[in-house]
Amino acid sequence: MGVKERLKELRETKKMSQASFAAKLGLQQKAISQIELGINNITEQNIIAICCVFDVNENWLRNGIGEMFVQTKEKVIEEVAEHFGLGDKSRELMKMFLEFDEWQREAVFNFIDEFTAKWQAKHKPPDNQNAQDNDSDETEVLKKYRLLDEQSKEKIKNDIDYEYERTKTFGEESSDEAIGS
Repeated sequence: MGVKERLKELRETKKMSQASFAAKLGLQQKAISQIELGINNITEQNIIAICCVFDVNENWLRNGIGEMFVQTKEKVIEEVAEHFGLGDKSRELMKMFLEFDEWQREAVFNFIDEFTAKWQAKHKPPDNQNAQDNDSDETEVLKKYRLLDEQSKEKIKNDIDYEYERTKTFGEESSDEAIGS
């Protein structure tokens, strides 16, 4: 399969006519038709435009290697948000989290761990209450955390513990400096 066939496959995957596909690229429908028919070769400029506009993997378009689409951070966030039914605030939180440095992420994990422990202690059901009743009170974040496998939970806990100790030490150093020690 050559570039012309992959171009047609891409257009059909996007469920677009030649005219609408061409319009997104600032081209005439005839240009796309002639490329798909093999009358004209696709230009370097058009390859770059197609990859940018439609998030296409350039190596796939040129050589048929790899997946058709590039997985951008935004696409991954959208897929996760759709899968878990998350709203705009959750999407923004994910975007911010992905932009954090490692130590900032660790601080978030630390906060979640501390929050979870405090929340669970405060909302511990009486001995005669079923644990399932408690689940109905939990936030969505806690419910999703419970769905993680034990290895993932352990990694998060270790990361949070590490960051807590690191930020705790950082806070003590900052306090000492402020006092003038």
